[in-house]
Amino acid sequence: MTSRIWCFIAFCLLLSAVLCRMALSAGGAVDLHAKAAGLYMAGKHEEALKAAGDALADMERKYGEQGLELSESLKLLAEIQRSRQEFQEAADILERLRSIQESNLGPRSTKVATSISDLIAVYEQMGQHQ
Repeated sequence: MTSRIWCFIAFCLLLSAVLCRMALSAGGAVDLHAKAAGLYMAGKHEEALKAAGDALADMERKYGEQGLELSESLKLLAEIQRSRQEFQEAADILERLRSIQESNLGPRSTKVATSISDLIAVYEQMGQHQ
C-alpha cells in the first residue's frame, strides 16, 4: 500500500511539472490535458479518456504525429487505459511513445528506458488478468 501512495505522489508531482511546461508551449491543449488529468484523479476514467484523446489530437495538429511534445499526452492516455484495464490499448500507446522517444532522443535515452519499463509493467498486468 505504501508503494502505491508514493507512486501516486510521484505521479502528481510529475504531472504538475509537466503541466507547467506544457502551459508555456501548447496553449489550448494544456487545458484539455489538465482537464483529463483532473478527471482521471477524480476517478472519472471515461470522461478523462475523452479529454485525453482530445488533448492528444490537439498536440498532434500542432506538433505532428511524431513530435516529442506528444509524450506527456501519450503517457496520460496510457495510464487512463491501464486504470480501465484496457491493457492492450495501454500497451499500444506506450509502444507509440517509445517509438517517438527513440526516434527523437535515440535508443539509449533514459526516457526510452522508462517507457520500456512502463510497457513491461502493462504486459505483466495483461498476463495477470487473462
